[in-house]
Amino acid sequence: MSEQALDRMDQRRGALRAGIARLLGVAHEEIAITPGVTAALNAVVAGIDWRPGDEVITTSHEHPALSAPLQVAAERHGVAVHVIELERGDEPLADAVRARAGARTRLIALSHVSWINGAVLDVAGAAAAAREVGALVLVDGAQAAGALPVAVGAMDVDAYAVNASKWTLGPQGLGALWVSPAAAAHIRPSTVGIGSGEMRDGSMHWHEDARRYEPGALPEPLLPGWTASLAWLEQVGMERVAADTARNVAAARQMLDGIGAEMLSPAGPSGIVTFRLRHIDPQEAVPTFEGRGIILRWVPSPRAFRASVAFFTNDDD
Repeated sequence: MSEQALDRMDQRRGALRAGIARLLGVAHEEIAITPGVTAALNAVVAGIDWRPGDEVITTSHEHPALSAPLQVAAERHGVAVHVIELERGDEPLADAVRARAGARTRLIALSHVSWINGAVLDVAGAAAAAREVGALVLVDGAQAAGALPVAVGAMDVDAYAVNASKWTLGPQGLGALWVSPAAAAHIRPSTVGIGSGEMRDGSMHWHEDARRYEPGALPEPLLPGWTASLAWLEQVGMERVAADTARNVAAARQMLDGIGAEMLSPAGPSGIVTFRLRHIDPQEAVPTFEGRGIILRWVPSPRAFRASVAFFTNDDD
């Protein structure tokens, strides 16, 4: 690859990091571009120097993108994973984390917004309890970033992962990871390549900033697409996104209430609306609804329908 082509690649990556940083309210040097949110979450879990008997605390509302890496840590390193069972998802977490945390607790891992029912989890409470035992805090922000205003720097967490697809309206196949400068010493690069550092004297020297968590090749043609979608979201403004989403969610909940649906999503700023319809199995019905132009998905536990109601949803939708 020519030097000119490498320079263009660096410029594309730099522009995307800057856009993600503005969305999250952090410095662009603290952003790593990854092949999806799952890769970002794996980078943190795999980057911790685990010892047998170490402990992780998580919740029952986690997507497999987070719960699966934790399972691998348990199987490979003998890590004990403690799951806080949540019903609504927005229950206070400080005392629940304190009840399970101890000297061997290394990580608190949870979502910002539940993929199951759109509940906003008590990240602040979990983080406060984590600080008391010196544990890191990893947040899966896939269902939050782009759906509601996110100020990661004010959350007192150590790592925050996001997805290009879903609410940031970017292409499938990209994600990003924010790691606080203080936490970087405790999260080592794991899946690495030429993008993670510089070759000098026959060995790799990791980048001082978050690029150390980037692998080698990324799907370069997708980068300008995500950069453009982030720029459009920035132009619309997250305050408007949040307000219009809240209005559309209220309309959807009112309509569902009118047909006797059982609402499983707590009221809140999220665009996810989860519900049950009496005597209708979600898994069986979703393809039928899709054939009629109604795009839903089903979630397994609790078994229900899930709709994503965004700021660009209109009354006909």
